[in-house]
Amino acid sequence: MRSLWLTCLIALLAVACRDATPTAPDEVSVPLFKPKCDTPPCKDDGGEDPPPPPPPSTVEAHILFSSGMEGNEGGGGCKRGDLGTSMYRMDLSGNYERVFPDELETQAFTSEPSLAPDGQRFVMYRDVYTVAKGRCATENFQIVTAAVDGTDFQVIADFERGTSISTIVGEPEWSPVAVGGSERIAWRQWTDGVNSIVTASTDGTGAVPLITGTSTEQLWGFAWSRTGDQMLVYFEQQSQLASLRLHSVTCGSTCSASAAINVADLSPIPPDAWLQFQMDWAHLSDRVLVSACVAGDCDVYGIDLTDPLSPAVTQYTARPGGADELEPRWSPDDTKILFMTGVDGSEWLVELDLTVASLPWSGDFSAPGVRLLAETRIFGGADWRSF
Repeated sequence: MRSLWLTCLIALLAVACRDATPTAPDEVSVPLFKPKCDTPPCKDDGGEDPPPPPPPSTVEAHILFSSGMEGNEGGGGCKRGDLGTSMYRMDLSGNYERVFPDELETQAFTSEPSLAPDGQRFVMYRDVYTVAKGRCATENFQIVTAAVDGTDFQVIADFERGTSISTIVGEPEWSPVAVGGSERIAWRQWTDGVNSIVTASTDGTGAVPLITGTSTEQLWGFAWSRTGDQMLVYFEQQSQLASLRLHSVTCGSTCSASAAINVADLSPIPPDAWLQFQMDWAHLSDRVLVSACVAGDCDVYGIDLTDPLSPAVTQYTARPGGADELEPRWSPDDTKILFMTGVDGSEWLVELDLTVASLPWSGDFSAPGVRLLAETRIFGGADWRSF
């Protein structure tokens, strides 16, 4: 499941981890990349399948994803069980490479990428650690920006861990457009047990809390609208777990948020579902991707917010048997979605073509419109932008 190590850190702020961390395999190896296979998921079959057809020459895009697939679990001298992730850049044919050199990731976990509107830069979360008695011990929680080729690495928010954790940051999002004359970055921040959405300039200056939860109503996730003037926020309450509110956002030198509209009935999302942290607003419409979980079974849904008082909800995945589909992201043209799914103890980055696939997808990896992009081993989020 995505960024479980981060989720468990949140538990130190009195929020229990919802799912157990999966047990690491006994051996660490670099898996063979197979973008297409005859009998998916084609794990450890020792062969190479032919690559998929090349994408149209007029379409270019970056797919960024965070993964522990190169055996960096327990990296930097840490014991197994310390979940390590690195950042990768993928083209549309499925070829990928590491974004950062080893010296930037030897003792740091990089995850949760969000690309700038032009696809040339991105923001991410970084957990910097030291090694003590063979275990990874977090020293700093950071929000970092960089170019997609790994250059121009800049730490824009840095919080040192003290004897007790006071501030944690995560889930950064680059605004989809300029807001109030300039692009912005938002992230979730936990300080003394209270969750907030913080906005700042892309260099980290002018950081201010935009929307804040309370001790009885925790803020768990958000998505910035495609026009930049709204933000969908997920609050968790005892009486109604999947509570969504649509705030108007105004930015000048800093940003502020107005009172919210409560999004109405979300069926067919079960009323007792909780929503995963990651939500993603479409690029060309007012549809938002969420992953809704009930009893350990998570599926991807699309919520059309054209009329937030009467939203139309579409279920995109419905794998049986407690399978999880997490961290959904839209393709640049909104015709496909990316998400993580678990297969036989492994995690895979999957592409689902909504124009071809039979919905909701039931888990058949050989079905039309389904493409397995990479075995990620440990998944830490993805994003997809054209450039």
